[in-house]
Amino acid sequence: MSTAFLKKNEKMRGWKKTAGQTFQAAPAERCHLCQGELYPGDPYFELEGRAVCEHCLGRYARGYFAAQLRWAGRGAPEERPDTL
Repeated sequence: MSTAFLKKNEKMRGWKKTAGQTFQAAPAERCHLCQGELYPGDPYFELEGRAVCEHCLGRYARGYFAAQLRWAGRGAPEERPDTL
């Protein structure tokens, strides 16, 4: 969009003026985990109906697969005598 158009329409929905007198799009989504802003064109993953940014994907996966975590030589939790 041209600067002249934006100046004439400063109250456009979804746009805000920054300190340098330029316009910036408002966030289109927020990451469900970190609450970071996702702007139009930013990549993200839609997982179980929630937006997850690329940075938080590892954190999401670790929580999602936590029940399948095993330690070499120790077996599954239910197979170990030291756990209930």
